[in-house]
This record gives sequence, structure tokens and C-alpha cells, in this order.
Amino acid sequence: MKKRKTIIMSLLMMLILIVSTLLITGCGSKVKITEQSYTDKVVEFNMLFDGISKDFYEQCKISLADNNSNVNSYKTYKDDVVKLNNIFSKYDEKTVPSNKVKDLKDKQTISLAMQFIEEGTGTKDIYDRFIKFYDKRNIELGISNTKASQVVVKQESDLEIIDKSTIDENGSIYVIGTIVNNSKEVYSSVFIGVNLYEEDGKTIVGNAIDSVKNLGIGEKYKFKCNTSVNFKKYSITDVYGYK
Repeated sequence: MKKRKTIIMSLLMMLILIVSTLLITGCGSKVKITEQSYTDKVVEFNMLFDGISKDFYEQCKISLADNNSNVNSYKTYKDDVVKLNNIFSKYDEKTVPSNKVKDLKDKQTISLAMQFIEEGTGTKDIYDRFIKFYDKRNIELGISNTKASQVVVKQESDLEIIDKSTIDENGSIYVIGTIVNNSKEVYSSVFIGVNLYEEDGKTIVGNAIDSVKNLGIGEKYKFKCNTSVNFKKYSITDVYGYK
């Protein structure tokens, strides 16, 4: 009886996940997006996902190993999960480049799965789905499971911003600069995040991001963060990478 109830609950949660995905992709005002803008969104998604996913991954593993249907609720990640869901909520298969449709559906589905996990209402199928997505992400980054999500925080002698400025290209403002790898190891991925402010330098009006793969020892990367809002000041707030 208990086993039957568990199966029914698992099927119900999967149905909710599928319906929620269809609602996101089928309802509301949809906005068309260029391939470059989609790529910028992916970088934003990956930065946020990479920052919180390790805890979700470990709890899913523990839950499956213990045959427990409930993962510890991550209420501290509630706002992050909402942001993750919102990144691609305005788009569907008709508003993104045709070669990005599968990627869009994968990211919409996994962000919804993380919402169920964060609320403590996930199921075995949802945990399995998240683990597979997480492992796939690590393969993309060139990270082994034993070193998964080991974030290396910026050090003055490690990842260093050696110049920064803004440029105007056909009415679009970019935050640009150069980052150098001063370490003795290759970074498989490096991320640069920028906060955009109003004149007071305290009110955030948006963010801008860029990333690069395989930044070698002593190599430099000229980053170019695309902004999409009006701002007066900016600050490079996130510089981190994976080895």
C-alpha cells in the first residue's frame, strides 16, 4: 500500500512538472530573442545554477541513497530558484533560435524541478532528472564528479582584472576589460559578473555577464559584458572559475 502511494505521488509530481513546463512555454506574453542574447541568458543561468546546484545535488544523492522521498528544504535558496525560473520564462520554442529549442526546454524543466526540490516536494524521478542534468553540466565544464562545483574565488594573484571600461557600440553599452590567469593551472571555465547601478551607486538596476572556457596559465581574456538597461555606474562583483 505504501509502495503504491509512493508511485502515485511520483507520477503526480511528474505530471505537475510537465504541466508547469507547458504553461510556461504556452502562456503569457512571449518575446523573441536573438542567438547572441540567448547565449547571454545561458551564461546568466549557468552562473546562478553553478552557485547553488552543488547543495541540491548532494541532497538528492543522500535522499536516493536513503530511499527517502523528502529532501531537506532549501528555503535559503528560494529567491535564487525564483530568479532561475524567471530567466527563460518569457520564451518558448517559437521565440528562440531553432537550434536552441531543446536547450530551452531542458533549462525550463530543470529550474522547475529545483523549485520542487527547494520546497521539499520532490520525488525520486525529479531527483534523478536533476542529477542527470547536473552531471551533464559538469561534463560541459570538464569537471569530474569528485571535484564537482569546486568554485575558486578570485585572488589577487590568481584571477585578476587588469583593466576595465565601457564602450558604446551602435547604441548598446558594454562593460569591457581584461582578465588574466595568474595561477599555475588551467581554468576550465571563468565567469565575470557585473552589477549595474543608478547614480547613487547603491540601487541595482541590472546585471551583465561574460564567460570563457579553457583559460590557460598566464593567458588573458578580453571580456565584453552586454548590458540591456540604462545605468550610471557599474561594479565587477563576481570573478570566479573552475579548475
